Amino acid sequence: MAAPNTSYLYEAAIHTIKRMRSFTASEDFKAIEAEEVEVRLQTLMQAWAQVKDCEAKLAATGDLLTNAEVERNMVAAEQSYFPAYAALEKREKELAPRPDTRETPAIAVQVNLPFAEHDVKNTWGTFDGSFTKWQSFKDRFTAAVHANEKIAPAYKFAYLKSSLSGRAARTLGEWQQTDQNYGRAWARLNQVYNTLRAENSFARFSGFQF
Repeated sequence: MAAPNTSYLYEAAIHTIKRMRSFTASEDFKAIEAEEVEVRLQTLMQAWAQVKDCEAKLAATGDLLTNAEVERNMVAAEQSYFPAYAALEKREKELAPRPDTRETPAIAVQVNLPFAEHDVKNTWGTFDGSFTKWQSFKDRFTAAVHANEKIAPAYKFAYLKSSLSGRAARTLGEWQQTDQNYGRAWARLNQVYNTLRAENSFARFSGFQF
């Protein structure tokens, strides 16, 4: 049997996803502002990652294969998560500021990275948390930085943090630049965005539109 804590976390995450779906279908959702959209998207993504993590633990104990209630919860979570995510992302795009097309003087911005001996030109670009851009960013960053044995993990973390913005940056919070935290940060990004990418593929196959 699964640990009671796992079952509790699983049910709590599903409840969060269901509440988020109800909110996105309500009249109040139409008045939501950009800051709240970002917070709710982050909350929804974290709840979904928790659901998948708990499912793996339940599967390891055999509960996922024998418990009909867990199976029903899985279906309910999927039916709530995909429409909620789609609605929030659509609202985020609606509230995104329009680019200023007026010409403005160029401003030089210098980012000091404390490892000139390992300096690598950024050929991997940036990542803002859009799951459709994750795989290409991941592949390029892996080739240029993650798999480069000449760069110490703490320095890799500096490159990674300087490449993230928006939701992706908030996924890592305020972790300090250490060797250990780089491994945690890279694993966290992969956990969140590999899951989102896989589930989006399923959603498209199932008829959901993002």
